Amino acid sequence: TLAQFAAFTLACRMCEETWNELKRDTDRKALKAPHVNLYQITNAFVKPWTRNLGNSVALLINNAKPLKSELMVSHCWGEDIIEAMIAVLSKASVSGISF
Repeated sequence: TLAQFAAFTLACRMCEETWNELKRDTDRKALKAPHVNLYQITNAFVKPWTRNLGNSVALLINNAKPLKSELMVSHCWGEDIIEAMIAVLSKASVSGISF
């Protein structure tokens, strides 16, 4: 769900030391503020949290009752994940999509 996407993103954000290290290491143009992108989220959080489990993050969150996807959201993996999360939740809110 969108709420789970936000919760997962914020759970990653709450790992303060790792998050700040990722921000410092973001390979971006000097014009952009430091941020964490989905490539980094995948390597620092998704892969370690799902390693040897045979499941995605979504299935780990919904292990008791897997959900079918109702919406596909895509964004540039190299951009700021917090900015993407805010944009998705804002669009959902103004579009009447529950989360």
